[in-house]
Amino acid sequence: MRKFLTLMLLLLPFHAGKDIPPASITAFDADCVDFINEAPANVSCHRLILPIDHLSDDRQTIEIPLLVARANAGKQSQSAILIPGGGGPGSPVGFGYLYAQGEFLAYYQSLLDAGYDIVFADQRGAGLSTPMLACEESVADFRRLVQAPFSLTESMRIQRESAQSCRARLTREGVNLARFDTRQSAADFLAAIDYLAYERWHLLATSYATAIAQAMLLSRPDGFTSVVLDSPVPLDYQQPLSQSLIRHGIRKTIDLCTSRDRCNQRYPGIAEKFDAVLARATRKPYKVKILVNDEQGRASKKTLVVDQHLLAGILFTALYSNESIRQLPDVIDRLHSGLAQALNPFAEVFWYQGVDIDYADGLYLSVHCRERQQLEADYAMRNPEALQALDADSLALLENQRLMCDIWQAGTDDELNTPAVFQTPTLLLAGRLDPIITALDIANTADNFRNVQVLQEASSGHAVWHQSECARQKVIGFFNGQPVENTRCTPDKMQFD
Repeated sequence: MRKFLTLMLLLLPFHAGKDIPPASITAFDADCVDFINEAPANVSCHRLILPIDHLSDDRQTIEIPLLVARANAGKQSQSAILIPGGGGPGSPVGFGYLYAQGEFLAYYQSLLDAGYDIVFADQRGAGLSTPMLACEESVADFRRLVQAPFSLTESMRIQRESAQSCRARLTREGVNLARFDTRQSAADFLAAIDYLAYERWHLLATSYATAIAQAMLLSRPDGFTSVVLDSPVPLDYQQPLSQSLIRHGIRKTIDLCTSRDRCNQRYPGIAEKFDAVLARATRKPYKVKILVNDEQGRASKKTLVVDQHLLAGILFTALYSNESIRQLPDVIDRLHSGLAQALNPFAEVFWYQGVDIDYADGLYLSVHCRERQQLEADYAMRNPEALQALDADSLALLENQRLMCDIWQAGTDDELNTPAVFQTPTLLLAGRLDPIITALDIANTADNFRNVQVLQEASSGHAVWHQSECARQKVIGFFNGQPVENTRCTPDKMQFD
């Protein structure tokens, strides 16, 4: 349940604070093979040593990796696009998962072809930064939780114990947990910009990195020529991630299937079947066998005990991929027919994400507790009826998050204020099938921008840039100063057509 219970990290807010002074930077050249599994031309790599606290005289430092890909050999372009890591602590857009896949720059080749240099950097505490706030204790407990029949109460207790152990270890290692948050990450990326000194900067951020991007705009309103926020996180609004919100995210895809004749004919009654498989998992958990490899590459079989909470978590996590969105109706239909192994592909991905030691659980907790916790409380005060409508399990999980913050002791950000209205030309890019970013998230983000366009892709879920060629073409047109509607491209195939 490790990654499922921490999916809330994707909605971490930030409010304006006092101005961030220029950072003291020490930079070293680095070998790019340490960063990416490629050896492309026209790429340089660096390590930046930065203050752990940009707002005080603390002499401790952190280190983040920096990669610069040039559009032209041996020549710096006039314009660069910053792609900040932070697609979720532990899975940054800069490095991490794409690094492991070995196809790092392929996602951004169209930007290079358009004449832009592109700059990648990891969020502090994640990816290839130092220190990296991963919790190996959580990995060990995740393995236990998904392979045995634990109650929700027992699972939450185990999660709190692993957080306590992780915090104690990080504290012994000298990590100041209160120095890992959105504001400090924003200051890191602004320092990277100052170090490289391009004439014009553009910004392309995805998921949680959109919060960091807006934090940069708060500190430096004129720092960017244009901004694209993919799967945007609002700064001043946060609905707690409950069981009902998770199921609503899954139902977006189910409802689309129901509305499409071809899908509805192939999978009749799919909405009712989804309810039935959840009810079945509540009465008697599914047992799903998956094939996994250990660190030495040896294959073995594991059995996951999938109750209703874990089932919702597995399906919810799967829907970050458009390919999994296409597969969802078939998986539910086969589960309903009694074929538990239909869940196997989704469960294997869930397992590998859960045992990934590069997932920065500690960073999630620090940012969540310092920033998001208060916004969730504000939401509950403004919407008491929403809190009253939550089921007992959702309320228990929210209380568990509060107890986790009591354990983590990362403090709160006392400098947070109401965000200003941004003036920079901005494009909000979103997928209608995104399981985590809601229509309210998009609307509340748009409200904080004066000069904004919104592009919603009907055929996409989360992280639209990575999954839609048409959207990529429109983003490049936007960076070139064109209105989005003026860029003609063939829309990606609608799901289930």
